[in-house]
Amino acid sequence: MHSCYVRYLNLTNSGKINNYKIADCIYQSGIEIQELEHSIQALSFAENQTSNNLAFNTIESSLVYEDNNTSIGENFYNIQVNYTQNKYQLTVNQSIYFIDQNSISLQNHEIDKTILLGPALCLNLAMNNVFCLHSSAFKIKETIFVLMAESGTGKSTIARYFHQQKNSCRIADDILPIKIEKDKVMLFPQFPQLKLSNDEQYHGENLTGRIVLLFANKNSESVSLTKLQTFDAAKNLIKHTVASRLFSQQELANHLDFCHKVASDLPAFQLTYPHQENSLKQLLELLNELA
Repeated sequence: MHSCYVRYLNLTNSGKINNYKIADCIYQSGIEIQELEHSIQALSFAENQTSNNLAFNTIESSLVYEDNNTSIGENFYNIQVNYTQNKYQLTVNQSIYFIDQNSISLQNHEIDKTILLGPALCLNLAMNNVFCLHSSAFKIKETIFVLMAESGTGKSTIARYFHQQKNSCRIADDILPIKIEKDKVMLFPQFPQLKLSNDEQYHGENLTGRIVLLFANKNSESVSLTKLQTFDAAKNLIKHTVASRLFSQQELANHLDFCHKVASDLPAFQLTYPHQENSLKQLLELLNELA
């Protein structure tokens, strides 16, 4: 199995080692989480935490982010992020995650998948210029639509609806890692989708080709598409990148460049629709024309 770089998620548990692949990165695991066993693309964890992983505690660091009431999914957490020498210390409530370009280590064996598959893994990927969009995605014919929206605006409902239609399939439900590779935008839809069952996870390869960006706004009386200029598309990409407020100055600079390149390369539209079930059929007809 080819990998651009190998990273480890280290815990104190022991057991059989399994390899999992996300965004051309191999993660090694000694712990099996049933919900994530859909394929070798799922995330997993490696055995044996070493003392070197905890040495980051003694390094003087600068505070990147602190919030005593941060919402992640449906829950609220106390979060603090310190950054130094290309490493992050992510403190969530009482759990500490040590994140660098090659590893994610936990101080103890208490695992919160919402954090691990949210800010922790997204920071790890961002350090390698793979940025995670808060989006669903679906394919119609040969066109991939990446739908970015705030929570509760129906992006999962729309992706599920399109998955049930002819010549269409769901690619991502909530988070989609993206990278620019050889001047092409590459999608990595194997990222574990927490809200989907094992059978519903995407099992295909990394994707490129014709990709269309959609930025949703459901506060409308009708279904419509409006073409966006590069600057507006880039602003929306920045807004809908997971964990971007936790980025260091280096990741922020890389992210800004990434958003500009993606917005320059891909067509982008503002999508409006009413919060009504019959709007899904109208949306299907509209996007079929665009595909």
